[in-house]
Amino acid sequence: MESDKRIDSSLSEKNVLRSQMRLSLKEITLSEKKIMSENACRIFLASDLYKSSSIILSYKDLKSEISPEIINQAAVKDKKLLAFPRVCPDSSDMDFYFYSQTHKEETPFKKGSFGIMEPEEKAEDLLSEERLLENSNITVIVPGLAFDKNAGRLGKGKGYYDRYIKRLALMAEASSSKLFLLGMGFTCQITDKVPLDHHDQLLDGLLTDTEMIIF
Repeated sequence: MESDKRIDSSLSEKNVLRSQMRLSLKEITLSEKKIMSENACRIFLASDLYKSSSIILSYKDLKSEISPEIINQAAVKDKKLLAFPRVCPDSSDMDFYFYSQTHKEETPFKKGSFGIMEPEEKAEDLLSEERLLENSNITVIVPGLAFDKNAGRLGKGKGYYDRYIKRLALMAEASSSKLFLLGMGFTCQITDKVPLDHHDQLLDGLLTDTEMIIF
């Protein structure tokens, strides 16, 4: 009973914080988003973390999210392996698919679950244990609604990233790869403390429009 009360309290705190953050994000104009997104991307691209990353798991931003698009473009130019998430419609999971670009064609994206642009589902592009090179440095750029400076992150409540990161950690361990979880958001999304449950995955760093913090 006591455990159930703690879970209910945590859910309530999370939902209150989600509502607060959604209101804050509505105040950001498109021009402000563009400037702040560019600032955050430049901070990351100048970092040793980006330079050492051989694989980058990124995302396609929604209107209310900070955009990693400049990072995505740089990763392609620098010939890093780049992957994007796709929600599995028949389950509560998601997978990442490698982005490919040739002179003839590039990976197509279309609007999928929750209005997010997702890559086409191609078995040959699926990020799997077999596709990971030995001793890869994998950086996962993780969006969210709120972050704190103690490695906490609040998502939208579906748990897709938390579940996927557990699977990815096992894949990385099998290939002796290093995994770095980098939260990415606007400075206004940083709060004093994010309420956490046992299943929530802690971040290794946080990237905003003003700084990059390594925990």
